[in-house]
Amino acid sequence: MTETGSDITPERLMQMVWGFAPPLAIEAAVHHGIFDALVKAPMALDELARVTRASPRGIAAVANLLVGLGLLGRDAGDRYTLTP
Repeated sequence: MTETGSDITPERLMQMVWGFAPPLAIEAAVHHGIFDALVKAPMALDELARVTRASPRGIAAVANLLVGLGLLGRDAGDRYTLTP
């Protein structure tokens, strides 16, 4: 085996495996109007699902991924917020 100058770490492998997810989550958020809905005020999951006319399960999956990416926040009241 030849050395390429960069080791395959578990973190790097996970980035390769899951690298497709962030663009898809952003696309879903834009398509369903998640960012637009949160411009007015933070929202709980059920309210965000109602306003965007999407399933709570789907909104939770997308919104939680966006929180993990730092593109959305979640406040002490478990409401989703825009990040600065």
